[in-house]
Amino acid sequence: MSSGKEPKLRINAGTVVVLLAILYFAVLLRSDWVKSFELRAEREKLLGEIHSLTKRAAALKKEISLLDTPAHIELLAREKLGLIKPNETPYKVVESDL
Repeated sequence: MSSGKEPKLRINAGTVVVLLAILYFAVLLRSDWVKSFELRAEREKLLGEIHSLTKRAAALKKEISLLDTPAHIELLAREKLGLIKPNETPYKVVESDL
């Protein structure tokens, strides 16, 4: 029994409310996803910095322990300050232009 009329699309208030609720939650989820992505990127950056600073701290601790040895103190005194032990003769190497 085809009457030639096409069925009308009926939109009632309940359908509009449901569609608006779906749209609202979709927007919320998208903004949460974007924020989550930004926080993950920031976390990775900070973890890299922590790793780098931890390695640097370990290297500095090792350097500090080396600086406390008498042999290293003597080496620094000789190289940086030009100090010599008693009865030593200082000399300087001059390179030739040949």
